Amino acid sequence: MKSIKFLAIAFLVPSIFIFTSCMDYQIPEASDEALLSEIEEEVNTTSVGEEAFSNAEALVNAFIMKSSSKVNGMQKIVSDYPYVTKISVGNEFPRVYEINFGNVYDPNDDSYISPKRDEDMTISNEYRGSITYTKYSYKQSEFRYNEFYIGNDKVEGYKKGDVLVKGVLNLISDIRMTNVTTKLITYYKYEERTRTVIDNNNTENDYTDDSYSITGNTKGFYISKVKGGINYNFIISEERPLIKLSGWKYFVSGSTFVDNGGIKETYEFISSTDYGHGELDNIATREYKDGKSRKIFLKW
Repeated sequence: MKSIKFLAIAFLVPSIFIFTSCMDYQIPEASDEALLSEIEEEVNTTSVGEEAFSNAEALVNAFIMKSSSKVNGMQKIVSDYPYVTKISVGNEFPRVYEINFGNVYDPNDDSYISPKRDEDMTISNEYRGSITYTKYSYKQSEFRYNEFYIGNDKVEGYKKGDVLVKGVLNLISDIRMTNVTTKLITYYKYEERTRTVIDNNNTENDYTDDSYSITGNTKGFYISKVKGGINYNFIISEERPLIKLSGWKYFVSGSTFVDNGGIKETYEFISSTDYGHGELDNIATREYKDGKSRKIFLKW
């Protein structure tokens, strides 16, 4: 259901941990450790809902590149699904695009035929409905679901991006997935991230080799393999933001904090993870609610 992403545009995930040896009384229960690792993975990976936004953006960019029409309004690439339609008139802001992935999904409709896909795009065959992409200015944009479904889940919510000043991007997303059969929420994630360029590697117009500091928080719910339905809070320290350097896949410094989202009925846990102070390694230190700590080796 997920793929790795670069926290807030870019989060990296410690999905498997190998631990240093220590006394038995210092080792938390296996289920505790598995749950903490699972939550970090849930926070730091791209959900299928978020991936739909990324695919929508790629389709709009392809549309802009391919479209040679000078006619205002309703410009469309004539092709199989998915296809892009420009809704707004002219080239003034806001510029509004609709990305249509096919008919609205109906699990009771036996006649529904999955739409064909562009062979150049890796897009889930389970997408149904459309996404609206609005560029309010060169600095502000928004994605929003319109009667959008992934498999048997209805997906609702949005993702907004705002360049506060040059090199500082603020991202807010709010995504909820509800099973259309049971009417139960299967996934929820509200996330705020601020990504600040700390080194552009002397390539001002190339953002792929930049180094970043990252702050923000995530509040969510998902179905855990370890403990069932889980509410959680994931907070990045304002005083010690996560630092991601160009060319190195692990965070080199910063700290994060996890708790149970204030819902005591689910599962009580508190843990913090310290990624160091600039060292180019895969070592972090995790501290537990009882005050004990241990080194962990990150592998992803």
